[in-house]
Amino acid sequence: MRKLFVLSFIAALALPAAAQWVETEIPLADSSAPYALAWSRTQNRVYCTNAITNKVGAIDCATNSVMTYIGVGGRPEPIAWNPVLDRVYCGNVTDSTVSVIDCATNSVMTTVTVGASPHRLVFDSTHNKLFAANRYGGSVSVIDCNTNTVTATLNVGQYPYDFALAPDLDRLFVAVEGGEAVAAINTDRDSLETIIEVGPYPFALVYDPDRRKVFCACFGSNSVDVISAAQNRKTGTVGNVGSGPNALGYGRGLVYCANQQSNNVAVIDAAQDSLQRRVTVGSRPERFLWEPGNRKMYCAVNNSDEVAVFDGELGVLLTSVTVGNSPSGMAHNQTTGRVYVAAYADDKVVVLADSAPGVQEQPGFETQPVLRVFPQPARNRVTVESSRAEGGRISLYDCQGRLVLVAEAATAGRLELPLRGLVPGVYLLELAGDPGTERTRVLVSH
Repeated sequence: MRKLFVLSFIAALALPAAAQWVETEIPLADSSAPYALAWSRTQNRVYCTNAITNKVGAIDCATNSVMTYIGVGGRPEPIAWNPVLDRVYCGNVTDSTVSVIDCATNSVMTTVTVGASPHRLVFDSTHNKLFAANRYGGSVSVIDCNTNTVTATLNVGQYPYDFALAPDLDRLFVAVEGGEAVAAINTDRDSLETIIEVGPYPFALVYDPDRRKVFCACFGSNSVDVISAAQNRKTGTVGNVGSGPNALGYGRGLVYCANQQSNNVAVIDAAQDSLQRRVTVGSRPERFLWEPGNRKMYCAVNNSDEVAVFDGELGVLLTSVTVGNSPSGMAHNQTTGRVYVAAYADDKVVVLADSAPGVQEQPGFETQPVLRVFPQPARNRVTVESSRAEGGRISLYDCQGRLVLVAEAATAGRLELPLRGLVPGVYLLELAGDPGTERTRVLVSH
């Protein structure tokens, strides 16, 4: 037997779907061209490479203001923070050097010469090493961070473009664009282990630590290749992800692939190596940032001057936030929860405060096995199934945490909730009563 008594349909549905995300904007010096960002937990500062003025800006996150500019080499682009020594490293593309910055004093300690055009940097905390992908040198430079010296130069092939670090396996994977390959490097021995053939123009890599897989975006074949990181071999391909895949992100069992020519993001199930959906965003999506605290994926959409924000549990688009001209690098402040975005053509850094706390931030909002909701996504109605004997009070919240529907379930079993009139998006469904509260997410579509 079942009984459902709908108490009320809350007027909050008429409120705007998106809340204010931009908390503040931090102006930089004219013609700075902010490119990439790195956050120092020790100092609570964000460091920003300014590609045209050849400086790194140090931003105090307590006041969200620029403390100072640090002179470095020619066209600084990539940046990485060393939490072991509290140092920041920036790759100077035209000088073929890496500047080492002491975060305590905001000064350059030394400059390390590497291969031609260090395009990407990654820090390995296990071995306290920095790796630099030298795009026009066909090599990867290994820097010992204790001595700030190059200890190895590994030839990997033409145009090394991106990194994926697998610290649990002591391996670093390198996308070699010109060689249609991924190079596997042993980070303990600083040696090249093997070359793995992939599709044409591998532009981006991301590591799934839960399944020990590396995903490789192949720009030339509109596909994502899957590599076993433990076995150093290609195991599959996810095809037809979109046109021009050029960036990847990973979070909570989902891989996100930005397709800069078709202007969408492909969401891939990492366990099944299968395409879940393609989500249309603005023009030229380029970079991702995973925010683990609220379980959201941020995507910088370069030509649309916005950041697309995805729910990390379901892989659906929550909102798009206008941030300024040509957003590029992003950094997450784990102390405050803020996300910093470099607006390259506007000479500013924009600070985003998460304005969708209802589903992600409140404690205990995890899916429970005794509460099931289907279908997902739902349209006009959704079925709620619970094993709870006494039923309880059902509440539905939108992604801003606003209550939009209340109902009473008298007994266990399957119940139906009307969804007509709800704005498409992610909602939290809560069933409260004896012996406790169960929660899960509901995806509402058109």
